Amino acid sequence: MAIDWSEIRSTLARIEEKLEAANKALDSVAEEWPVVTRAQLENALPDWRDECGTNWARDVMRNRIGQENYRVQRGRGYRVAPEVLATLGVTVDKTDPPTGE
Repeated sequence: MAIDWSEIRSTLARIEEKLEAANKALDSVAEEWPVVTRAQLENALPDWRDECGTNWARDVMRNRIGQENYRVQRGRGYRVAPEVLATLGVTVDKTDPPTGE
């Protein structure tokens, strides 16, 4: 049985295009999510080191909150899905996003 590598490459290219389009769609949805600071998230998870692990980015953001549920806003905090914020009990004033202080 011969392997058709050109067919595999073209299939892989199609999959990568669809994945890129899906990521762009998710990013556009994430633009509507509220911005929260790490301090707000830490207040919602006061024992995060004991419950999740010691690495904030890996243990809390990726594993507890979920990689698909947040986007990093450099210098401002995180854009987090509203349903995740509701689960954590974080309230956000949508009229005044945090400035990263």
